[in-house]
Amino acid sequence: MSHTIKLGLDLIQTQTLIEKLMLDKIKAKKLDTYQIEVGEKLVVVTTYEKYFTRAANEASLTVTIDSINKFTRVHFVAAAGGSWLGKLDFAAEEDFESFIQKELETYKIND
Repeated sequence: MSHTIKLGLDLIQTQTLIEKLMLDKIKAKKLDTYQIEVGEKLVVVTTYEKYFTRAANEASLTVTIDSINKFTRVHFVAAAGGSWLGKLDFAAEEDFESFIQKELETYKIND
């Protein structure tokens, strides 16, 4: 399931925070970052990957950050697959998504 939240941080602050959480806190690996300029605004798409030992599977998290409106919007979605027992992911997707959602909650703004 994907999630979109609005944050009270600028794009660079948001990107730095998410990267620190992903690389330092949960030891994910950054696979790729792609930036698109829309006029004077920026859109950043980054994909991370994490191997979950307990479930013997990998999960990826794709994060899209934009500041096209008055706020910074973060959209993220996780995907996972197991390597045994019928390719069950043992909730790795949900773990990845709930981690990032919980960590960003402090900076969330409402409409």
